[in-house]
Amino acid sequence: MHILTCPSKLQQLEVMLRRSLPQSLTVHGAVMHINRGNPAQHEVVVDSWPEFKVVLTRPQKQVMKDKWDFYANFYAAFYRDVDACRTLLENTEAIDWTMAFKVRCLQNGVYEATKDIAEARHVHLKPYSFLTALHPDPASCSQNQSVNIISWVPDGVREDLHFGTINSSHTALLSDTWSIGGNSRSLRYMDSLVCNFPSTGLFNKEGQLVAWCLSDPVGCLTHIYTHPQYRGKGCMETVVQGIGKNPLAENPVWPAMLLLTCPSKLQLLEGMLRRSLPQSLTVHGAVMHINRGNPAGHEVVVDSWPEFKVVLTRPQVIKDNWDFYANLYAAFYQDVDACRALLKNAEAIDWSKAFQLKFLQDGVYEAAKDIAEARHVLVKPYCYDTTLHPDPFSRPQKRLRDDLHFGTINSSHAALLSDTWSKGGNRRSLRYMDNLVRNFPSTGLFNKEGQLVSWSLSDEFGCLTHGYTHPQYRGQGCIEAVTQATARTLYAHGFPVYGGVLAENHPSRQSLKRQNFDFLPWTYYMLFMTPTLDPKNSRL
Repeated sequence: MHILTCPSKLQQLEVMLRRSLPQSLTVHGAVMHINRGNPAQHEVVVDSWPEFKVVLTRPQKQVMKDKWDFYANFYAAFYRDVDACRTLLENTEAIDWTMAFKVRCLQNGVYEATKDIAEARHVHLKPYSFLTALHPDPASCSQNQSVNIISWVPDGVREDLHFGTINSSHTALLSDTWSIGGNSRSLRYMDSLVCNFPSTGLFNKEGQLVAWCLSDPVGCLTHIYTHPQYRGKGCMETVVQGIGKNPLAENPVWPAMLLLTCPSKLQLLEGMLRRSLPQSLTVHGAVMHINRGNPAGHEVVVDSWPEFKVVLTRPQVIKDNWDFYANLYAAFYQDVDACRALLKNAEAIDWSKAFQLKFLQDGVYEAAKDIAEARHVLVKPYCYDTTLHPDPFSRPQKRLRDDLHFGTINSSHAALLSDTWSKGGNRRSLRYMDNLVRNFPSTGLFNKEGQLVSWSLSDEFGCLTHGYTHPQYRGQGCIEAVTQATARTLYAHGFPVYGGVLAENHPSRQSLKRQNFDFLPWTYYMLFMTPTLDPKNSRL
């Protein structure tokens, strides 16, 4: 028995199962959901890989909170070899037969094996048998007028009805009208369906839900119902057709947020972001680091795939809720409304925690500022002119003073880096500096006594940062030497060479111009976000 967790293997399994349709319908649907955000928090078990004989999908252990909840404890099975199927079903590591559960399948062998095992284990079995219906293309169904998102219903359906969104407020009605519902567990299950999977509802003028069609963790149309008063009017056909065509933009087929973990997709995303440079610089740099060992422990969120409209990078784990140095996000959008929607999504960003957001697009700033104000989060913006170097190897290496030499910056220098930073000088900035020097390219100049006197670092987004020279050594080309050396390291690894400089920092601007950096017409934003009950009385 093997639990498949590798994203690329799960993608491969989905393709394999598609070739075995329709017998594999239930398992195929479950795997499709797993590969698109896994809203049901299911997992896949196979007898072997890649030459599997049986596939079982099941809830992850943390989901099975109630051992008597057969609504939530949801399995699906598909086999190529019935004996292998029977063996896996008997395996208590695959199925815990001491718990109540339900299993979905389209093959007689699963039913026979389950029945025999249940009888041997003194488990009560209640089978429900249905004729299986499959539509080749619901979008091909005729409709008598073009779809209007809110008001369209086909001919034959009452004109006082309209499409609307089913939500948690309707779950009691859904549960009570279900023949095996009407209890606390079915209520909880219905709420899970409407919150996580496609559904369609028809509402009357009073806003009452009168007909609906849901779908479930295995991608099956289910719980189709029409209030008796509205039967015989085409309502059922309308909601079934509607869920196939997805007429409600606010009721998407897949969740509005997807976590990209598949290495091949992340590589593809890197190429897509490169074509959107320089606006995508921060996110592109983060994705490059993720694809090269992920030293920062970051992950990627998109609104959809592969036709994404917004990309967000963020920490996989937040250890300190008030550490805006470490809690680093970056954003890039192709559609500003999609960006605003993702930033609002509490699953994408936890606004109750301090964090930092970096980007090069004005639309992100406006959206973040509005959301922060609504959530009583203090925003402290820092705005930089963006600089980009086409090729740091195009200029000869800067000549050093005889009493200076290049050396390696390490954790022993983190306190100096933190204390000389205008936003540093505390234990969190110390920890952040230590993380930078241990994980990302940097260059230091040392004097004869071995003291660090000038440095240039880079960060989680591939950005040149924290350039500094001790006052005693300024005006002697030190900062140009360390900047060029760090830039060359980044460039040699395929990173665009960019950074930010304050408009009023004239010495740094002159230094960058001497090094042939281009000044771009985009602002490099760095927003420090700090939750507060009273923004007027709070400070960074």
